[in-house]
Parts: sequence; C-alpha cells; structure tokens
Amino acid sequence: MTVRPDWVMLRAYVGIALHAGALLALIQLVRADALFVVTDPAGPGAAHIGHFNTLFFMNLVIATVGVCISAALAVRRVVRVQEQRLAHT
Repeated sequence: MTVRPDWVMLRAYVGIALHAGALLALIQLVRADALFVVTDPAGPGAAHIGHFNTLFFMNLVIATVGVCISAALAVRRVVRVQEQRLAHT
C-alpha cells in the first residue's frame, strides 16, 4: 500500500494545467507564418532568415510532441493514483 499526501494530487493537477498551457502556447507558435521577419533586407543574414524560420519551426514541432507525451504520462499518473485511492477505500 502506498501512502500519498493530499498535496501530491494538487501538484499533479497543477502539472497537467501547466502542460495544457504550454501546449496552447506551442500550438500558437507552430501555427505562426514566420517567427523571424526581416526588417532590413540588406542586413547581414537577411538571406538566411528562411532557414532560421525552418529550424525554429522544427524545434517547436519537436517540443510540442515532447509536451504532448509528457502531458499524457502526467494524466496517466493521476488516473493510476485515483484508481489506487478508490481501490483502497
């Protein structure tokens, strides 16, 4: 039998809420047309801005997948703890 203080569940629920907020922010960033915009086309590196946008887009997609997996695991933990509590009551 595992003894868990009540604050563990609060911490788990807050973690799920933070995952949801992170997912919302990441989805908005992934949906953006461009993360970086050239204001001076003659400036150094202006020709490579498309590469930076592609690179950061890929990073955001990977981060979004990671947060989705982490959120799913957090929800699974909460469900398991709730099932354990119901089984012992």
